Amino acid sequence: MGLEHDVDYRQLLYKLLYYSLIEIRSSTEEESPSKKIYAISSLVHNLPMVLMREGNSPTANYKAAYSDILARADTLGIGGWLRSVSKQKK
Repeated sequence: MGLEHDVDYRQLLYKLLYYSLIEIRSSTEEESPSKKIYAISSLVHNLPMVLMREGNSPTANYKAAYSDILARADTLGIGGWLRSVSKQKK
């Protein structure tokens, strides 16, 4: 079964990422003792929606979005992890 011709595939991919991260977050909350993995999934599960909302708008403020995520990471106890991966070259 195919998709309609007028599907916005960029938006669809963001939506798939969003729901995948929700599922991962949900399973780590129920089944995993790893607080770090739960915190990471909790941190990024809304990121696709932020990216979709900002889009390629000339007024998009990705720096502010990153600052918000960094503050949330600090609250979740993974600010150091986020700063570390943000500095990685790849």
